[in-house]
Amino acid sequence: MTKTNNGVGIMVALTIVALHACIILFFATMETGSSEHGTADNTWTHLRGCTLTGFTITAYCPGSCCNGKWKGKTAHGIDLDVFEALGISVAAVDPAVIPLGSVIQYNGRLYFAADTGGLIKGKRIDLLLEKHDDTVRFGVRHHQSVKIHSVDAAGTTENICSEKAGNRAI
Repeated sequence: MTKTNNGVGIMVALTIVALHACIILFFATMETGSSEHGTADNTWTHLRGCTLTGFTITAYCPGSCCNGKWKGKTAHGIDLDVFEALGISVAAVDPAVIPLGSVIQYNGRLYFAADTGGLIKGKRIDLLLEKHDDTVRFGVRHHQSVKIHSVDAAGTTENICSEKAGNRAI
């Protein structure tokens, strides 16, 4: 078995990705329409989740210019090509704010919270785009709202959707 940089077997990593991909595919089958960034109708918004506000959204590419020593991989050593092959859009998040494995809806597109980053702290999300030029065009977007669908071990989203945090359950 080939090992990734952090010693996790690729087969184990692919199994984890496949399990999370099932969640993504469930959401994706409910997604309708298409555009450069995709559009989702709201037929699935009855699922547990919430709207989070006040985020700064940026973008990164898989190359060394954005990913440094992690070129082509998530911070956990999983090849980004795996996500691309499955048609899964990736976002880097602060797991203290948005749990890894969450589904994020932003601008009508679904992203899978599968990565972290040294500069991704607090209410900041970094969206993976294929080309570096696209990240430059994307720029920095302040004061953004996102919808989060996350299932923790108890099957709830209560931690990220608490009203004390100023979030609105959906």
